Amino acid sequence: MLNRYVPHRQSQFSVFSYRQVESAAQNSTDELSERCLNKSSDSKSTAKLGMYSPSVPDPNPSQSLQTNLSSSDHSSLSDGRSDGSKGDAIASPDHQPNNTISIDVYSRGLQVQHIAQQQRLRQVERSLRSSLNLSTIYGTTVVEAAAFLKAKQVSLLRYHSASQSWYPVAQYCRDQSLAWGQPLILSWWEYPDLIKQLVQGKAVTLYRNQPALMTFEARQWLACCPGSWLLVPVKKSHTRSYPAGYPLTAEPDSQRAAHPLRNPSIGQTADDDHWGILALALPEDRSWPVDEIACAQSIALELSLAMHQAQQYELLLVANQELQTLALSDGLTQLANRRRFDEHLTDEWQRLAREQRPLSLILCDLDHFKRYNDAFGHPAGDRCLIRIARALLSGPQRPADLVARYGGEEFAIILPNTDTKGAWRIAQKIHSSVRDQKIAHAPNHKKPYVTVTMGVSTIVPGHETTAQVLVQAADLALYHAKQQGRDRTYVHAHYNTVSPEATTSDSSEESAPVAMIPPEDE
Repeated sequence: MLNRYVPHRQSQFSVFSYRQVESAAQNSTDELSERCLNKSSDSKSTAKLGMYSPSVPDPNPSQSLQTNLSSSDHSSLSDGRSDGSKGDAIASPDHQPNNTISIDVYSRGLQVQHIAQQQRLRQVERSLRSSLNLSTIYGTTVVEAAAFLKAKQVSLLRYHSASQSWYPVAQYCRDQSLAWGQPLILSWWEYPDLIKQLVQGKAVTLYRNQPALMTFEARQWLACCPGSWLLVPVKKSHTRSYPAGYPLTAEPDSQRAAHPLRNPSIGQTADDDHWGILALALPEDRSWPVDEIACAQSIALELSLAMHQAQQYELLLVANQELQTLALSDGLTQLANRRRFDEHLTDEWQRLAREQRPLSLILCDLDHFKRYNDAFGHPAGDRCLIRIARALLSGPQRPADLVARYGGEEFAIILPNTDTKGAWRIAQKIHSSVRDQKIAHAPNHKKPYVTVTMGVSTIVPGHETTAQVLVQAADLALYHAKQQGRDRTYVHAHYNTVSPEATTSDSSEESAPVAMIPPEDE
């Protein structure tokens, strides 16, 4: 069983809660105030008292305000002056002045030290809030905590429910050789009593004082990790809505009852609120004073709030991405919608206008799709559109290419850095893919399967024109293809372009305004 904290630190395994820390500091202050008031009353004098905690050793004696209240018979306190006037408490002239000090000056020094400590703590908390990246927050926590509390080692351990262990996510070591050693890993079956206290939200200290009173878990810990240790629990953020695949995603309900942290002796909801442990180590010759334990607990609380802020930011990013996907994609076919098509076409037009490279556009229309809907119904028509969308995606291969649902049964394909010959070849691949789908058409249709008609236009963009010129040319080519019998590709002749690498025979083939009809036997 873990021993509670006692003022003289007779137990090696000490447990602190926030309420105990505040109570110990208040009791120490009240005790000093009572002693000083009684002493000043005996000497018929008064003195102002400041907050003082006698059980708190200074973490850095070289930089702290060292004071000495002499308890010998040669020192006393008095507020009288040599001229009989009233004033603050000063040393009596009947005693040695170099061994006495005003209580008011002493309390003021403690107040200044306390204020400086609180200001530094606020700086640490602001550093944790300055980032919205979890990795940065973890690293900042261990570095700032080590600098503030002058710890030789700080590890931030996160609980993994699958392995029922705590693994380090960030670590700081003053001695770099420790950083390359075995990482600090904590498991519940090795330290059951220790974990029970931590999961319940209590801070635990581990140090060497009286070996006869050391528990087995304490000896086991200190044998692996020498030093004076403080373990502070870190609570989870106050949100359970994490993005898919997020490291802190809540576990399935089917696994929750099997976890040892939900043992009734610990608390059914303890695991729901426990995130991990902030472990800090001082040299073996130092101990953890009450005020520094309170500061470490404050850092752990600020870490929890910073993680909550970062997780909310991640959720906001995911939500924005989902909204953007919904705003720029077609709900039925999952292709880009008309808005996304217009944005991408404008961007590519401006880019290729600077580079003076060709831009091709293919407009595709399903042949007699109204007959298909009338014969099979609109749900079947939706399924047909989805299958056609998949066939269209088999044509373009470059990352900059975009397949969009232009409207109804019409689709559009943007092909940057593609000349007329390349666009025509992609159109033929689409014709072949649509035929491979073998989607049965309406009984009164002259062809047994669903077919598509396409119009192609290619142009080298210019700053004096807009992308609507390219759209109008492709629409006109699509109109001519329909007039000539459908199930074919028509290339707009006025804007035909062929890359310089093309042969002369290819150029003459593409220059004429002819309808390019795919072979019937394919």
